[in-house]
Amino acid sequence: MKNVSKAILACLVLFATFMTSCDKEITTSPVTLDNSQKATIKGYVYANTDLTKLGYETAPAGTKVIITMAYDQITGISSTAGSLNDTVQLAADGSFEYKVPADADGVDVDVAIKFVFSQIQPLGSQNATRLKTFTGSTTYSVKANETQDQKITLDEDQTLDEVYDWVTISGVIYCNYDLSVAGNEKLPANTQIIFRTNWFDQDGWSKTVTVGTDGKYSVSVPSGYAIYMQYNFTLSGKYNDGTAVTYRFEIASQSIGSYTINTKNVDENIVAGVAE
Repeated sequence: MKNVSKAILACLVLFATFMTSCDKEITTSPVTLDNSQKATIKGYVYANTDLTKLGYETAPAGTKVIITMAYDQITGISSTAGSLNDTVQLAADGSFEYKVPADADGVDVDVAIKFVFSQIQPLGSQNATRLKTFTGSTTYSVKANETQDQKITLDEDQTLDEVYDWVTISGVIYCNYDLSVAGNEKLPANTQIIFRTNWFDQDGWSKTVTVGTDGKYSVSVPSGYAIYMQYNFTLSGKYNDGTAVTYRFEIASQSIGSYTINTKNVDENIVAGVAE
């Protein structure tokens, strides 16, 4: 009996030793950086955010600056896979500063910036602002104990607000789904209508609008373009004798005109429905 107990104890010790050995094999060391030497990168970021003024303005405070450096650029790192990624924010004067691990041979540091801003338009423009996306990137090559400054001028990316000028139209949409009473009814709340600039296919601008209470709607549409409504929905209604019925209202394009100024009382009637 004692021999059996000793054998079991020996097996347990051997198993524990094996598991400990396995644990050591799968343990990975965290990435460590040699911070004994550093370099400093500084940037001054500009963008054309105000077209009423000459030149470029400093980029807005708080804009994120993405900093990336491949691990194989860094001295003293235990693994060359992957990259160092960090972010800083622009100060009130559009500047940023960041210290990176470096050595006498130097390192390459990539910087990328992107933000969305309502660009002020020239005096006399139909729209006071247009939403723009500003982007830019650069690379610093710096050595230990070195400071490098760069001026970074961002590019404007064309956005939808750059393609179109906008005006707002609003009104009430009517629909005849209760034939037991005279006249048309206001379209029920939460009915969806698509407004678009192109009636024959899916290209061009379009926006889906959810109708509010009393059939009211409001939508910003491209100025000077022919605007169409598109819809496909069902409503519970009544025949002339009051019998319940479900009507489907469907049309690919219903012209509602073209507008160059903000316009109210653009009231529309949905075409006659078909009983299902």
